[in-house]
Formats: sequence, structure tokens, C-alpha cells
Amino acid sequence: MSTYCKNPLFLNLRMLGGGTTAALRAARAAGFDEVELRPSSDGPGQDSAPELVRALEEEHLRVTDYQLIADFDGACDARRGPKRIEAIATLDAAVRLRAGTVLVSASSHPDCIPSRVDDDMRWIAHEAARRHLRVAYEPTATSTFNATVPSAWQCVRRVHEPNLGLALDIFHIFAGGRTDSDLNGIPVERVFLVQLSDLARGVAYRTVAETAQHHRLLPGDGRFPIQSILDRLRSEGYAGPIGVKAFNDCMRARPAVEVAREAMASLIRVWVR
Repeated sequence: MSTYCKNPLFLNLRMLGGGTTAALRAARAAGFDEVELRPSSDGPGQDSAPELVRALEEEHLRVTDYQLIADFDGACDARRGPKRIEAIATLDAAVRLRAGTVLVSASSHPDCIPSRVDDDMRWIAHEAARRHLRVAYEPTATSTFNATVPSAWQCVRRVHEPNLGLALDIFHIFAGGRTDSDLNGIPVERVFLVQLSDLARGVAYRTVAETAQHHRLLPGDGRFPIQSILDRLRSEGYAGPIGVKAFNDCMRARPAVEVAREAMASLIRVWVR
């Protein structure tokens, strides 16, 4: 547990350049307890899982969540089978990496079939439970269905599985024109993790998706009223993981140690205060 607060503090490792090992060292040096992991060209793959577990142990870091199962819920007939195979592979990889949670992003595929979403989320919750995993369902401003926190929460309620909860990406809440009222009626214990970032004042980008992947700012450095959500979470006793997920090409080009330290400073400023 972080010395700063009761919440585990995490960093999304894709924010940092220089390779996975260097990124883990930078995250730990900055004081983070946990990291979000996702396979990539310079990140962990299935064959490197034992080495990555050893690296995590050496840095005394845990895995907040393993990402990402995308365009899974509501898949059409042609994609449903392959997406379930992909989901099983991701769940098994999470077990190898000792991650307790897998992140599922609400589908952004144009062929998403809303009537299938609940069934798909129930299926993956059952598969995750067999592996002693939780599923964090993340609504995004680009999702075809369940693009808002309230709609995603209604899905979680209908599915009614104890290991299924929400991931709150603050960027997508505000990029979608929503407010802290989206959290009304959601038990804080069903929020499995909170990802923080911000957006520059007076700057517009081509699409929300492009902005989310390349132009986010550290929390507190932009125009989003993130304290409105953080104050609510704080008042309701949120004790789960909270961290920084601020994808930005300029930050990835800088030394990982510098970016990790700045991310921790921003997190302390907006959450611990």
C-alpha cells in the first residue's frame, strides 16, 4: 500500500517509453504500488510472462489490471467465436502475470449487437470467476453501446455477477460531455479502478479516439473538472486502485523516470492533496 494514502496507486505502463523493464523500474522509483499492463510490441507477451513476473517481484509491483479485451461484447456471429477465444487467452495471460483484474472495454465496433451484450458479459464474468479474476467493464466515449457510466452500470446490474464491476476512465467521462452525476446510485465498491488524465485547454483534436491515444495530459494539467468526481469518490470512501492513464506521444519520447515522477506528483496533487 502506498505511503501516500490508503488507495493502491498505479501507472499505466504504456505511458512510458524505453521498454518494459525500464518502465517498471521508473514506476517503482516514483513510488507507484501497481501498474496496468497490456501486451504490445515493446511490452509483455505470453512467452515472457515468467520473466515479467520476476521483474515485477524485483520491483515490488503488483498488476492493477491486464488489458485489453476490446470489441468483445455484442460481437456478431462472424466475430463472436474468435473474440471468445481471444478473451480466454487474455484471461489465461492475466493468471500467468498474477493480475487479479482484466479490463474489458465496451465495444466500439459498428456491428455491435446490443441484445447480446449482457450475455457476453455474463459469459466472460463466469470464465473469469473460474480463474479467480475480476472483470472491470469500461465505458468509453467511442463505444457503440454502453458509452456512458450509467449505461455500463445498468449492464453490470443486470448481469449480476459479483466479480463484474466498472473501470472509470475520467478522460472518457468528460470527453463524452458527461459529469460527476454519472456516478449517482453506483455503490463505490463496484468501481474496481479509476484512471485519471486531463485534456489541454482550448485545444480540439480530430477525434476522441485519436486524442485519447496520443494527446492526454497528466491529471490537473488541463481543463477537465476532475475534482468533481474525485471529491465524490473521496466522500464515499473509495478505497480501490487509482492511477494515471495519460497517453501522450511527447511524454513517451521523454525519459521514463521523469515522466513517472511527474505522474506521481500529479496524482498526489489531485487525489491525496
